[in-house]
Amino acid sequence: MPGEYRPIETGEVPPPGEYATDSGLIVPAVSYDLRSRLEAAMAANGIGSERVTELVARAGAELSVQLFGGAHRLGIKLFGTIQPCTF
Repeated sequence: MPGEYRPIETGEVPPPGEYATDSGLIVPAVSYDLRSRLEAAMAANGIGSERVTELVARAGAELSVQLFGGAHRLGIKLFGTIQPCTF
């Protein structure tokens, strides 16, 4: 069953811009003001800049693994070696 894409609402009218993924999903941009409010809310709830950095780094690493062929490339099932990425 394919995934269902729904618009992401940020509450900003009009949105400051948007990005499109390779699969056609439209992701809205977030203004500096909204980002600042989000950071302030995270800090007020005990999520500091170190934790935010960790979360962004982990998300980037997971995205990279998916873009380069998923976790099966890291398995040592075929010929006892890690499969190289090809571009």
